[in-house]
Amino acid sequence: MSERENVAVIMRLYSRLLDAEGLVRIINTTWTRHNYTLFVAHNGAGDGFVASDALRAAGHYVPVATNAGHIGGATALVQAGYRAARACGDFSAYLFIEADFWLVGDALIDEALSSMRREERPVASTIWVERNHSLAVDFLLMDGAFLRDNPELLDWDDHPEQYLSARLYPDRVHIIECLRPTHVPGLLRLMIPFGARTSVKGRFRLFPKAPALTHHLENLSANPLRAIAIKRGLANTLAGRRVFDDPPVRIPWQSVLQPLSRFVPQSSWFKKHCL
Repeated sequence: MSERENVAVIMRLYSRLLDAEGLVRIINTTWTRHNYTLFVAHNGAGDGFVASDALRAAGHYVPVATNAGHIGGATALVQAGYRAARACGDFSAYLFIEADFWLVGDALIDEALSSMRREERPVASTIWVERNHSLAVDFLLMDGAFLRDNPELLDWDDHPEQYLSARLYPDRVHIIECLRPTHVPGLLRLMIPFGARTSVKGRFRLFPKAPALTHHLENLSANPLRAIAIKRGLANTLAGRRVFDDPPVRIPWQSVLQPLSRFVPQSSWFKKHCL
């Protein structure tokens, strides 16, 4: 375990209130290795997605009045969350996380921070698209001093994954291998039937070595309460204990293919890499 650090967790949220409430519970019950301060940056209230009193009280609630769309809205949320965190004091690291990305336990955070310090790399993320080495933004860890000196890293354009990659890859970023790959190789999709609990629209949902699970509830069930129960059950199984009151849900066997998928032939192996 690395030296205990003060980490600002900036959760961005629009409409996925059930996901956000679940992530708060996970943070409060399974993240124990560092000191975490939560900032919930939310821009959905104006469209009817009103945060509960419990969610508002879970940390520092940061309302953002307008939503500029999927990408512009995300940029406004990370910037607003970061400003709120800076106003609360200095943090040694900032973790930017999407409300529907459930990291069950914080061993991955601890390992990423240790690697960042050891390798003298100020950022940790995983590869989003293998062929161009773009960097995932659903889970993005940044050194506090480095971000304070380089706030333009949060000035995301229409392609934040490529925006960050162009500025950070490869020398300044520690790649989190257990979250890689995020997308199912095309050859594997042709060979193996993937259910919605494992993969949706070509993206992996389950990352057993993290352990983490993500992606949209509506793909699990049309009934949102049923969907969140399934996700909570999967989280219980990944954690190996009852984080939630829901019964554990069996992890589909296809999930073992996520870490192995890096070794499946992919088109990116035969194409020139470009950022």
